[in-house]
Amino acid sequence: MTDAFTAALTLYALVLALSAAVHAARDTRPRALDAALTGLAALVAVRAVLDAATLLTGHRPAQPTVHAAYLVASALLLPLVLRAAAHDRDRWSTALCAAGALISAVLLVRLQATWRAGAG
Repeated sequence: MTDAFTAALTLYALVLALSAAVHAARDTRPRALDAALTGLAALVAVRAVLDAATLLTGHRPAQPTVHAAYLVASALLLPLVLRAAAHDRDRWSTALCAAGALISAVLLVRLQATWRAGAG
């Protein structure tokens, strides 16, 4: 279940990164993009809670410290990006949103990779 959820979140983050990059090139940032990024941040937080619950049940990744760092970073990244970009609606704040969504996708992939490394 977590693998499918993470894959869907990763795809959603990549779509949002592409959308934000297009809007950055047009020097616009629609409110719908902010709402979509807020939704992604909430879903990533849910993913982090599920991951923490899995850790509490005794499952361990190969590198617990690295996994924990990815977990914390994934949960904090988008709220920090949205806060930093909240007052500016120009090209660079939209590019920051695109970068945040792209980095979120990378963090989600890395989280799954650390689980798989621990499973073997």
